Amino acid sequence: MGKRLARRLEDLEERRGVSRGVSRGVSPRRWDEEEYKQRWLTNRRIWGNNKVKTRHVALVRLYIEYLRTTGAVDSTKRPWTAKLKDLAYGEAVEEIYDLTRPKEWMREEEGPSWELVEREVALAIYRQEPGTENKVCPSLWRDSFVAGDEMRDRFLSVPDEALVEMVKGIRTLESLREEAGISEELVNRALGPDHEEIPEEEQVRRIIEYMADAFFGEKAYRVHKLVLKL
Repeated sequence: MGKRLARRLEDLEERRGVSRGVSRGVSPRRWDEEEYKQRWLTNRRIWGNNKVKTRHVALVRLYIEYLRTTGAVDSTKRPWTAKLKDLAYGEAVEEIYDLTRPKEWMREEEGPSWELVEREVALAIYRQEPGTENKVCPSLWRDSFVAGDEMRDRFLSVPDEALVEMVKGIRTLESLREEAGISEELVNRALGPDHEEIPEEEQVRRIIEYMADAFFGEKAYRVHKLVLKL
């Protein structure tokens, strides 16, 4: 992961601050520890979800759910309603790509890219979401998701105290990445086979998605509590 991309991720954390996660002006002393923790985690996850689900990602996931529950009819292809469970991977990608093309009434000038649709359908299969149990995740994307899980697990192994030092500006995300053994090659594999073509914003989005447990989960809360004690 290049220094510029690492800095982008640091900026996201610095702007938000791991010590936040509750409404402005509300003292944590108003709640017991467990209620405060749950409110903090909820707010962090909402913020993180907004970072992960761009407009196009949200649209593709909406149509994956649509195919899962309702199905689509296209008389030019088949006379029956196709649900996600009935379609092979390539058929599902093609169906969702067609469904997400901008309509005349939309303000969108262009819809999600073919590669984005491919990745989202593959991710649903990798996660074994309902309707995908009978499908095999394409190897290229599976390798990417496995690398992403490894990257997340390595980052989760970094001591909480080291992350506090990053929050304080004593250490950089790049130095923590090196300590955790997260190589450039591992990051690129996690980003996917299209990592050289996607813009930096999409690279950051994918990394944040992989790192959700670290940035918005229990580990982030522990770091938050340590920061409060400083």
